[in-house]
Amino acid sequence: MRIRLIAGSVALLVFTAIVSVRLGAFESESKRVVPMNSVCATFAQDEVKSVDAIEDAAFAETMGALRERSAQIVLCNGNDIAGAVKSSGESFRMPEEPVPSIVAGSSNPVWVAAYFGTDGSVPPAYKVRAVEITGKTIRVAHERVESPGRSCDLHAYVIWAPIGPISAGTYTLELFDVTADRIIATRPWQVNH
Repeated sequence: MRIRLIAGSVALLVFTAIVSVRLGAFESESKRVVPMNSVCATFAQDEVKSVDAIEDAAFAETMGALRERSAQIVLCNGNDIAGAVKSSGESFRMPEEPVPSIVAGSSNPVWVAAYFGTDGSVPPAYKVRAVEITGKTIRVAHERVESPGRSCDLHAYVIWAPIGPISAGTYTLELFDVTADRIIATRPWQVNH
């Protein structure tokens, strides 16, 4: 009797494991990394494109407004960097509540934009490490680069990264400080089609 009970328990465990594997219960969500050479920034960094050359009143207004704020992360849309920069100004000004949203068709490019902070521009005070999408979580990882001889000008450190067309739904945006090993800003964001 005891052997039958043990054999039945083992068979049930094996069956449960097989069903779980087939249903994907043990599969982790795939992570997609945005190539660094597609990231655009207001500061110099190897492999990252510069957007300082954009001459637009909305860009200047957004940069001025960000200098007064804490670090944050938003979603915006645009067919190119100029469109994303323009759209991000509105996104950065959106209030925390209710959950902000953007409308992007199923084939429209979506961008993540992140403001790290304001500091002197030479040498750069921040460095973007990675932009990753895992399921419905979009993370921008960055680090602060300390330097005793940094210039005294005020420079807003902002990046824009194309994450491509994404499905509709609520996403969690995370701004991750690699140096402190913690999330310093998080925000839900709704994408509508």
